[in-house]
Amino acid sequence: MFPAWIAVGDGAPVYTRIPVPVSVQRRLVEYQQRSCVR
Repeated sequence: MFPAWIAVGDGAPVYTRIPVPVSVQRRLVEYQQRSCVR
């Protein structure tokens, strides 16, 4: 599972887990670390 906080427009962020194949998990984590502001 890939955990994510998702917000649409001005809506409040909602926590969700997105199922992804193991083969792409590492790439998604690397992308998240580069793209998301903490």
